[in-house]
Parts: sequence; structure tokens; C-alpha cells
Amino acid sequence: MYTGKICDTHMHVYDANTLNTVVRRINGYGYDRYALLSTSGGELGARGIVNAVILLQKLRDPGRAYAFAGLEHPDRGTASAEELLAQVKMYHRMGFDGLKMLEGKPNYRIRTAQALDSDVYEPVYAYLEENGLPLLAHVNDPRYFWDKSKMTPWQISMGWYAGDDCLPFETVRAEALAVARRHPRLRIVFAHFFFASASVQEADEILDAYPNVSFDLTPGTFYMEMAANRGVWREFFLRRADRLLFGTDFYDAAPEAHVPDCRRMLETDDSFVFFDVPVQGFALPDTALERIYRTNFERFAGSAPRPVPKAEIPAFLAWESAGMEGKQNAAETQAALATLSLGFEANK
Repeated sequence: MYTGKICDTHMHVYDANTLNTVVRRINGYGYDRYALLSTSGGELGARGIVNAVILLQKLRDPGRAYAFAGLEHPDRGTASAEELLAQVKMYHRMGFDGLKMLEGKPNYRIRTAQALDSDVYEPVYAYLEENGLPLLAHVNDPRYFWDKSKMTPWQISMGWYAGDDCLPFETVRAEALAVARRHPRLRIVFAHFFFASASVQEADEILDAYPNVSFDLTPGTFYMEMAANRGVWREFFLRRADRLLFGTDFYDAAPEAHVPDCRRMLETDDSFVFFDVPVQGFALPDTALERIYRTNFERFAGSAPRPVPKAEIPAFLAWESAGMEGKQNAAETQAALATLSLGFEANK
């Protein structure tokens, strides 16, 4: 097994209650560094509080914890371009390490009703590019989510069916790639392999055309597609090791085997069941694993987390609280932010 440093690009907490559980398990995995990603760009109940929670963890674990903020939206539609830019400037000032966008996930794309390459988001991308802040974006879902007959009951219950109201897969992908083309210096990681596992040719063509784009290996259904052509995909992983980042999508309710199985997939040639799918690991050599686990992370997110300006924390919490006025779950979110402020005080 690989014994070098491991950095996880893709992890989540949803509120202050789950933070300690996640951190305890992170410490058990022996991670060198990790990135916590906000879900505020997609989930209404996560607004405000998640950005603050992951900022708190940066303060608690300044050498290891990275935080990617999420944009705040109205209950329906998007904020103005000026409002979104102001948010990103605030996140930059507070020491966030980049931006996470869920706005390309089909059901969230419906709610925001804005193309990913629209003028509303353009100032945000330009600011990220100019200031060297990376973007980690969830774009689309597996292609078969557009066909309910191929989905599991659980997937449907989660609201992931991309029904008639959702735009086609290729339309949303084209929007995301237009952003990469328009901003060639913007470091972009597309989560979940960009759902580009239909063929090696598909994945290669994207990586060849967009040098600023990488994929994270946060697991999902793409391993199911790769399982039938393991040898071809193993060669791809070796050849593209400098464009792939380790990620787990880990959160507090994930099974104990989740992170070990993510590593098992990359490090061993074991045959096992992963996400209900029979797979065989890729048994990658340490030279490839070192890039996937550490060096690509550093190139994307920076060699160290950005510092948090402690003196500005009260103003940030007040800003987040004020931004909830009139929104769904506003009182609950504001109360949680007020309680969370005690955690910041204890960790200054």
C-alpha cells in the first residue's frame, strides 16, 4: 500500500454538528491535507452556515484544512452579477482557498435558471482567474440519470432524476467547457471525473483541448463504466496521472469503508464490490499515486491553506447572517450562525 502523503480534494460537512465527526475520521485516515467544500451553491438548507463552518475548521486546523466557499442564491433564480462578485471578494478576503460550484448539477441548474457561462457568473470567473483562486465544479450527473428506468429507487428519492425540465447533458457540459475556454488561466477541477467515462477517447479529448482542466476521482458511477475495460482505463490513469486528483466525497454518514475503498481502487488489484458494483482495483504505481494524492492537489489548491484574518471574523458572520434576510430557513440559519460565533471565539 502507498505510504506517502495523501490530500483529499473533495469532502463535506453540512453543519456544525457534523464537523467534529468528520474531523475525527479524517484524523484516523492520516491525511496530510484536505479540502472541505461548501454546498451552499445548491442546497437551500446549507446556505450561510456551511461557509462559516468550513472557515471555522480552517481556523482550527490551519496547516491542513482548505475551504472552498459556495455562492449564496435567492430561493429561486440567482443573485445579480454584482452581488455574486461581492460574495467572491468577501470569500477571498476571509482566506477561503477557492470556490465550489454545484450550480451545474441538474436539479440545481433548474433552480438557478442560469447557464454556467452566462454573464451573471462571468465576473466571478474573471475574478478567480485574476487572483489565482481555483474552481471545483460539479457539472451534470451520470448520463443515465436522464433515464429513470436505469436509476435506483434511492437515486430517484434523492431528487436526482433529470426529467423533462432539465437541460440535456451535452448542453450543460458545453456551458462548463465554454468557461474553461474563456478563462484559460483559471484552474478548474471538474468533480466526479466530469462524468466523462463513456470512453477513454471522450476523457482524452477533453483533457487535450483544455489544459487548465483536471478531473477529481470522487467516486460514483464512473467506476461502473470503467470496470468492463479495466486495462484500457488503467493505462489512461498512468498516462493522465498529472490531471487527476484524489477525492472521496466523504461526509459524516459515509460508511467506515468509504475512504479505504477509494484508496483500494487506486492502490490494489483487489476484486471487490464498490458502490454496489463489482470492480477490480487499478494497482497504480507509487509514481502515479504521488501525483494523484499530493502534487496535483498542491498545484490546484496551493501548497498550504490560506490564512484566516481573525479580526474580520465577526464582520463575516454578520454579513452571512444579514444575507439570509427573507430567505427560506432564515431564522434557523441566523441562530446557527450566532451559536457558531462562539466556536470562532474559542479558536482565536
